Amino acid sequence: MTPISDDLQNPEESTKPRRLERFAPVVLLAAVIAFYSPMWWVLDGIGDADEYRRADALMALLYISHPRVAWDQFHEIPLRTHYYGGGYPVLQDPVSMHLNPLSVFFYAFGGIVGIKLTVLLGMWLGTIGVFFLARRVVRLSLLGAYFSALAFAFSGWFPSRLLIGNLEFFMPFTPLVLYWVMDAWADRRRLLYAGLLLGTIMFSGFVFVRGFLYLMFVIPALWEGYRRQPDERRGLAAVLGLMALLAIVSLPMAFARLGPLPIRLLIAGAIFGASLAHPRIRQWAKAAWPGAAAALVVFVIALGIGAGRIQATLSLLQQGEFGRMEGKEDFVNYIAFDSAGAFADAVVHHVPLQGIYGKQGWPEYHEAGYMGLTWTVLIAFVVGIFVLRRRAAPWLLVLGLLVLASFGRFLPIDFYGWFMHWIPSFRFMSEPYKYFVLYIAMIAVLIGGAAFDLPSLTKFGRWRHIARFVAFLAFIAYPFAHNIVCVQRAFSMHVEQLPKADEFYNVLGAPSREDIAQGLDHVRRRSKEPKFREAIRPVYRQTVVNMRRGVGTIDWYANISIPENAVPAVYVLPDNSTEPNPEYRGEAHFMDEENRVLETHLTENTIRVEVETTRPGRLVINQNYDPAFRVTPGVLRPQDGLLSVDLTQPGRHSVELRYRPWSVLVPILLSLAFMAAVAVLAVFWPKSWSRPVKWLPQSGQ
Repeated sequence: MTPISDDLQNPEESTKPRRLERFAPVVLLAAVIAFYSPMWWVLDGIGDADEYRRADALMALLYISHPRVAWDQFHEIPLRTHYYGGGYPVLQDPVSMHLNPLSVFFYAFGGIVGIKLTVLLGMWLGTIGVFFLARRVVRLSLLGAYFSALAFAFSGWFPSRLLIGNLEFFMPFTPLVLYWVMDAWADRRRLLYAGLLLGTIMFSGFVFVRGFLYLMFVIPALWEGYRRQPDERRGLAAVLGLMALLAIVSLPMAFARLGPLPIRLLIAGAIFGASLAHPRIRQWAKAAWPGAAAALVVFVIALGIGAGRIQATLSLLQQGEFGRMEGKEDFVNYIAFDSAGAFADAVVHHVPLQGIYGKQGWPEYHEAGYMGLTWTVLIAFVVGIFVLRRRAAPWLLVLGLLVLASFGRFLPIDFYGWFMHWIPSFRFMSEPYKYFVLYIAMIAVLIGGAAFDLPSLTKFGRWRHIARFVAFLAFIAYPFAHNIVCVQRAFSMHVEQLPKADEFYNVLGAPSREDIAQGLDHVRRRSKEPKFREAIRPVYRQTVVNMRRGVGTIDWYANISIPENAVPAVYVLPDNSTEPNPEYRGEAHFMDEENRVLETHLTENTIRVEVETTRPGRLVINQNYDPAFRVTPGVLRPQDGLLSVDLTQPGRHSVELRYRPWSVLVPILLSLAFMAAVAVLAVFWPKSWSRPVKWLPQSGQ
């Protein structure tokens, strides 16, 4: 299995390219900064699309705006927020990143600039990961590895996601983690690096690692099973055998009639154990074991870091009165594209410079699974397949799996539903193509880099380097020039700046004045109707504006549904006009009229109310009830889903409610301690622990 790369065939010739690899991070950083330079043309700009998509972008921005707001106004790290939902535990949100190390950008620079800096960091690290995957795993030449890395950086996939409001800026970290996993046994310290980075992602919400977990296990195992065979044909047979075994073991998971999950796991384990009796399967499993073992170690490290974060979310989901998930068991019914033709269309076309819509103004392909691979990159991909030949087999097989999964239930055999949906991290993934498209693009550019190792480009004698470099410039210039426009559109509109409100109060979107006249309960019912929610969608952007002003908002997007019991002071109509709510009694009030509320002050984690009482009474606070509040003085009680405090002593009091969810904070603190321990071990890793692993099978290379 000799690599085609001319600078890797001779060890003496590989010295100089190896030295040149040292400059790769600097070169790639310059390229990423240049490609994303339009994001700085409008410093506070984000989300230049139609009102539908701009609302998405602003709502996504809202999720990560709390750190700077809480720090600037209250000098707190937010555990919850009073700004929307009538009081929402942001620390327990599945996509909250308030304790993630990368949130330092949001504390230091605010939401918009913080997003941009995180985008630069994520794309830079991801591009470095693609470079080393191409160079040291796929074994491309230096020029081919640079093409793969730059094609990934300039793909347009990520800015197109930003354009439609999906700020999933952790996904570009995937290639670097994958490289560390696949090359871990060369230096076992890389297992710690990969675990730390993946754990950081999990600590921000495990929703971001759904698609990656499959790749992290399957790609290394297939690659090891392939390259550790003595010849290419046996390697290809090993890959196909492992895929067949994976499919057979997955079948029991796909059929609920076989009993609950533990029983199906036992059946799958029995099938796997019985299959190992065959010597060929045993040989394949032995060859694939190193890659699977490395992935397993990294996953255990990441799970240890993210366990507290996951527990925080699960604790909210399990509180039936306070939080619940709606309709998640039906998500598998809404998988992927409407047809195979939609996927083919998404591959062939360039990244759209505006949303793709049907006759009614709705996106035809949802968040359009465009990979942003221009025709030059696709040509390189096709050529690269012929250059790599069987060496591309493991990657092409995984690529095929991801494409099949993206079709979902619109194929005769629902590959995703049968073979992947049962995996816990995929259980609630409703549209897998949103998560798989990055990995499809990553595999395409990895193979595409091999086009610059084409033998015909290496037979020009002393001119071969010039010929290859000219081809490289010609093929990489177009994706840069074409897709940089998408970056500009994704960050070109100003976010509204309004003066801060004099006092905090809750607002709620209302269908009409006629609905308002029928009372709050009627408005709440109408507000849940899909047609109304879409009609008022442009008003959702007001949520971000209100938070920047210090005004609360109840009508909002959430990853976890909670009962919204707070009473709005103001209704916001679809035309953005407002109406006062006659049922509103203030952000704090007594059930009786003899006791008085003097002043109310809310921060992210604390509520303080100055009161004067003449007799025992119940103080009601216009925030959702949560038993995690600690109150002094008085006793905390629920009142119509709101916080309330029973006071017994007459006089003037300062009632303080502090949000201290210790059942959430303790697991998170343990996770942070585990993260710190892994980081220390990575820094002070003994050299003696990095000696070659003797039990690994011999490589076929």
